[in-house]
Amino acid sequence: MRICRVVNEFPSSQDRWGSLGPNYYYFSKLSLKRGIEVHIVAGRNPGENVEEVVDGIHVHRIAPVKKITDGFKGRFAVELRRKIKELSPDIVHGHNSIHISLLLERDKLDIPIITHLHTSIDHYKFTEKLPITYDFVRGLKDRLSERWLAWLKKEAAEKANLVITGSKYIAESVLRCTSNRRLSVVYNGVDINIFKPIKSNLKNEMEADFLILYVGRPNPWKGVHYLLGALAKLKKEYRKIKCILIGVKKMDSFHKPYYEWLVTLAKSLGLDIEKEVITFSHIPYHELPKYYSGVDCFITPAYPEPCPSKTILEAQACCCPVIAANGGGVCEIFSEESGLLFRPRNLQDLVEKTKIVLKNPDKFRGGRKIIEEKATWEKSVDGIIKCYEELLHERSL
Repeated sequence: MRICRVVNEFPSSQDRWGSLGPNYYYFSKLSLKRGIEVHIVAGRNPGENVEEVVDGIHVHRIAPVKKITDGFKGRFAVELRRKIKELSPDIVHGHNSIHISLLLERDKLDIPIITHLHTSIDHYKFTEKLPITYDFVRGLKDRLSERWLAWLKKEAAEKANLVITGSKYIAESVLRCTSNRRLSVVYNGVDINIFKPIKSNLKNEMEADFLILYVGRPNPWKGVHYLLGALAKLKKEYRKIKCILIGVKKMDSFHKPYYEWLVTLAKSLGLDIEKEVITFSHIPYHELPKYYSGVDCFITPAYPEPCPSKTILEAQACCCPVIAANGGGVCEIFSEESGLLFRPRNLQDLVEKTKIVLKNPDKFRGGRKIIEEKATWEKSVDGIIKCYEELLHERSL
């Protein structure tokens, strides 16, 4: 069986993994171990090799992916069609909507195509945006681009032979927005050999009595502004409390406005952006367990989080107490031993739930059990290979 996975990017270095990088790697590496030939077709960033083999995975980098329209038209779309014809796979496995140009010409290709959605189709309807009062042009542009992305995801799901979703919550959005009923829910996973509780001296390094962690982007829907608001209230009671924000200090043209908005907000709340709020642009992937293991709790105010996000899964695997907004797909892999859920966009409830955890963090360090039961990469790949086999069996009839 030859599978071609289409993704927006595939970094060679695991230390540079972010967003869906681990998904693409583990889906491919573990499929390879099951005897499946795996090819990845990805966008190419400056300095990356056009062709290389990464741990047995054949990686083909074509044109850069810079705009949300690149998967729909332009150089990437043209080169993707050419590369798929050259590779002639048994199945194309596209993530989100980057492979939309193939779906628009599916009849010409005569290859089963899977759309793997990691966010809900109508996500834009429920999420917070950059305030228009802060940046009118960027706020308006964000709202328009999110609608365009929703259309791309809708088309990618509508025209696929099969849709894989990262949660039941996303599957429900497919049922709401399309006529496609060929669905399979496959949860993301965690490498439990990497993400496990380890000894960490992080509190001493940060000179903090209480330490809170967030890992993710600075985008408004991720809810970091609620975390900052909660910290401003908590520091009145917990004098040496600090917050680490990993992945927030992004200075590229897309994320920079969000980061600057958060810095402005932090200052207005009386927070010291260097001493009380420690921001990082990036932490190497294999170093993250040190942070999950060294803090009192991990907080993610994102709402609605479409999947049980990889950061929530990683935190649970490291036995780190989790405080998350109750909604989306979060509660699908979560237990009472994992932490607490707070009412979305409710600052006071977030503060109260954080106080409960800070007073007795050891009560919420049992999340690893549910990860081992439901969210290892091996279980994820079992589900994906089952989808491959079903599609190929139907094709053979």
